[in-house]
Amino acid sequence: MSAQQQMLFVCGAPRSGTTAMQALLTADKRIVMGMERYGSYLNDEFGAQLFTKQRFFDFETDPRDRKRSRPYYEEVAKPNFEAATYIGDKIPLMYLEFDRVTKVFPEAKFVVMLRNILDICNSYQNRKDDPNDDWSLTVDDAVRHWNQLLEFLKSHATDPRVKLVVYEDFYSDIKSYQKLYEFLNLSFDEPLNQAYQDILGKTERLEQRRKSALTDLQKIAIFKTANFALYQAILNPAAATSASTAQPSQQDSPATSKPALKGREPMALEAPDLLSAYRLLLGRTDISPQESEALAGLNGQQVLAKLFASAEFQANAFNRELITSLAKQIRDQISNATPKEPSHDNPQS
Repeated sequence: MSAQQQMLFVCGAPRSGTTAMQALLTADKRIVMGMERYGSYLNDEFGAQLFTKQRFFDFETDPRDRKRSRPYYEEVAKPNFEAATYIGDKIPLMYLEFDRVTKVFPEAKFVVMLRNILDICNSYQNRKDDPNDDWSLTVDDAVRHWNQLLEFLKSHATDPRVKLVVYEDFYSDIKSYQKLYEFLNLSFDEPLNQAYQDILGKTERLEQRRKSALTDLQKIAIFKTANFALYQAILNPAAATSASTAQPSQQDSPATSKPALKGREPMALEAPDLLSAYRLLLGRTDISPQESEALAGLNGQQVLAKLFASAEFQANAFNRELITSLAKQIRDQISNATPKEPSHDNPQS
């Protein structure tokens, strides 16, 4: 690594598009980046000595490096290393070690990927369900990593070294790619447009093959534990500031207000255990017979009112249509399960 070369890192919650971003960036010969080259080194060992040409391409000296050797390093990275403007690595959880890394590389730049949590969790679960994959992380881990990322983004919202890239936006508008190059102070040339189209095609094919692996109760638990309020504030900082100061309008109804959702709609619930889902939404996983009886006696309007008033619902603003649909199903189930008094009305009256 020469004195003129700059450091560049890609990070974000695992399964949020960091690999695709690394592939896209390294299609440019001015950028050489590892593929989690030093993911095992984010401790006191992490430093400039790891990014010399000799060390970067040495996969034999340290046993930790052997499984990370890939054709990419010899075929793409090595020929471009000395002339590259940026040298770096893609390490998803690097944001957890941001302070440590920036002590070593205070001028480094960070491209931080943010993706909606349902797709991340679905990817975690698909990998965990694959018998040929040694993936051990759970959906709970996914939510924890995502919440930690949101807190990082909140605390570094004005840091000029950090560039937030929203996954759903980036792969729907090439202007997001061009803005990334403005952040890197690199010219955007026509070959980069083709690289973007190639990655976009691969991403779309992956999305088409995406299998829904989450159970409905897992999705409800995600709604309860993921920090959707902070997610919305990060996606729409101006709207969040406005909402925090605005007075609520009596004309606004939770059932009719429009969600501020970026990207694709979250996966829908398919065949939920409605009563269990309802209990989870209200934080009632252990319901007494008295509470159960009271629950069964709720009419539809009370069900909706309780859902709309819950903190979980307010935090899950972009899932309002989904939760409203769920509430209707719950209302219908409760209604069907409640004994009805025989009608004494005269049908001819």
